[in-house]
Amino acid sequence: MLFATALMNQITTFRASAKTTDVAGGGSYRVEVTDVKLQRTSSSGGYATVRSAKDHDGWHGTEDLAGTSTVDPCARPGQSFSVVATFSWKGVSAGEKTWRPNNAWGHLCG
Repeated sequence: MLFATALMNQITTFRASAKTTDVAGGGSYRVEVTDVKLQRTSSSGGYATVRSAKDHDGWHGTEDLAGTSTVDPCARPGQSFSVVATFSWKGVSAGEKTWRPNNAWGHLCG
């Protein structure tokens, strides 16, 4: 069994990060995160990528991490930010999935 998550690191800046893990008792998969993006909501209702990180450091036996550089959310007042990441696995089966959590973050700037 694989576990994947995408996170938003939030203090005074936003940074997208992604982690995928082959959990204990799983199928002995090799895993990798190949792409992670920090996106903002666009005026058209979609998403616009503001930071992106391609991560091609190879397959990992247990887990892989990837992350973008940071942005100052106060430089884009009124915007919400979200994460989208692409995860891959191989072992008993193989596959790739691009995933976005069903949430976004904003920041009140003073």
